[in-house]
Amino acid sequence: NSYSYYNIKKTLLDFEKMSDMELSLQNDLAVESFFDYKWINGVAFIFMLFILYQLPQERANGMLPLTRTASGGRGRLAVCRQLIIAGLTALSVTVMYTSTLICSFLIYGASDNINAPIQTLQSFSMYTHANSQLDFLIISCLKNILVVYTIVCIVWLLLAVFKDRKTVIIIMAAICGAE
Repeated sequence: NSYSYYNIKKTLLDFEKMSDMELSLQNDLAVESFFDYKWINGVAFIFMLFILYQLPQERANGMLPLTRTASGGRGRLAVCRQLIIAGLTALSVTVMYTSTLICSFLIYGASDNINAPIQTLQSFSMYTHANSQLDFLIISCLKNILVVYTIVCIVWLLLAVFKDRKTVIIIMAAICGAE
C-alpha cells in the first residue's frame, strides 16, 4: 500500500497500452536533430522583447492622458495589447518551429514517415502516449507557444510596474542570472 508500489503498477499499465504498437527502423535523423535544437524559444523570446519595447509608445509621445481619459480607453488598449502579444508570440514560435524543421529536413533528409510513432526516436522510447511524430511536434509547438507567452507576459508586467526600462532590464538580467 505504498506510493512506490502503486507507481510500479501504474507504470506497468502505462506500458501495457503500448504493447501492440509496431515500431520500425526509419530515417528519423531530421526529427531527432530538431528536438536536439534548444534555441527556438530563446529566439522567439528575443523577438518578442523588441515588440514589447515598442508597445508603450503613448508614454513617449504624450498620448497617455488622452488614452486614460477616453471612454474604455485603458481597457480596450489592454485587450488589444494582449491580443497583439498572444498573436505575435504564436506567430514567432510557429515560424521558428517551421523554419527549424524545414532546415532539419533539408540537412538530414526528410523523415521516411512522419506519422510513425514518436517511440521510434531513441530519446522518446519511454514515452507512454500513443502519438505520431507529427502529433508530438504540434503538441510541442503549442506547449512552447504557451511557455513563451507566459514569460512575455511576466516581462510585460514588469514593464507596466516599473516605468523605467533600465530597471526592467536589470531585473530580467538578475532573474536570468539566477536561472
